Amino acid sequence: MEFQLMKSQRWQLSKSNSYSSSMLHYRNPWIVIWWSLALPGFGHFIVQSYLFGFILMSFEYLTNTMANLNLSIYYSMLGEFDKAREVLDGCILVYITVYIYAVWDSYQRCVSLNKTYQLAYRQKENIKPMHVSTFEINPLGKKKPLLSLIWAFLMPVTPFIYSQRLPAVVFGFFWWSIILYFSSLLDGVIYTFIGDFQQAKAVLDPQWLLYIPSILGFCMFNSYQYTVENNKLFELAQSRFFKENYQEGCLNDLYKYKQGAN
Repeated sequence: MEFQLMKSQRWQLSKSNSYSSSMLHYRNPWIVIWWSLALPGFGHFIVQSYLFGFILMSFEYLTNTMANLNLSIYYSMLGEFDKAREVLDGCILVYITVYIYAVWDSYQRCVSLNKTYQLAYRQKENIKPMHVSTFEINPLGKKKPLLSLIWAFLMPVTPFIYSQRLPAVVFGFFWWSIILYFSSLLDGVIYTFIGDFQQAKAVLDPQWLLYIPSILGFCMFNSYQYTVENNKLFELAQSRFFKENYQEGCLNDLYKYKQGAN
């Protein structure tokens, strides 16, 4: 009995508390590499290594800004390569090292977690359907991936609330507010609405503005993927619950029915 208890607790497909949820599921390592290349920390976020992902993303925002990397990319897109070289700062060397490490580490974590997922899935543990505390209720239930996608497009941080991931909400609101403020995106949108396109271009800061496409695309992808996997976990939990509690009785009833028919 003790051995069986230890065996059943060795691997976990999911873990939840009142403010957050984490789950194991298969992830394509090449997708993780792609998002790590888009912005360091995104790959870690996909494999739900949130703490290191947040640290690497913060490093990206700070070091990229200090090195004027996005500004250099902006001038390169305009064909002004001399300006692109002039604005770059020497700390770009530190940025490159951490950038390469983030890509490599996220890939390694993804491959390792995929192996762990196979072990956890085969263990057939009972998945806890709900966590209740004084502050919050976090049930495991089906959600709509399309809604996650729409809210991510309208406001990148809101799907994290929908999927009950409070740490991501806090971190996301903090950096998203800073990026919106320094990029002056909202001011540019207002000037665009009133038809003052020259002023709209003048107020925008390219260094901060170039973060937005990556963040917007990643939040849409991650929120949709997480919602789909959450629904799969819910279906798996329901399936295992019914098999454990009702399958034997249904089989007995079916056997009695066949015996009676004969």
